Amino acid sequence: MVIAPGPGWLALFLGLGMLGGELLPVARFLDWIEVRLRKLVRWVSVAWNSTPGVGKALIVLAILTVVATWAYGTYHFLFGVE
Repeated sequence: MVIAPGPGWLALFLGLGMLGGELLPVARFLDWIEVRLRKLVRWVSVAWNSTPGVGKALIVLAILTVVATWAYGTYHFLFGVE
């Protein structure tokens, strides 16, 4: 379920969170990931706020195109539509 959008990723992260309470290496890995994600979110926030409106529209359009292509590819892969 991880390759398809939806609950697979949620289950993976919830499982890692539960293991983090029991296993020190998993807890350290999750802390390491959290620090990097916070830095990424801060950088994206600064970049987004300094981008003009037209640039924001183009970024959103590019993201929607990538997501639609990925969703179509996943559907084609899982259900074999030709």
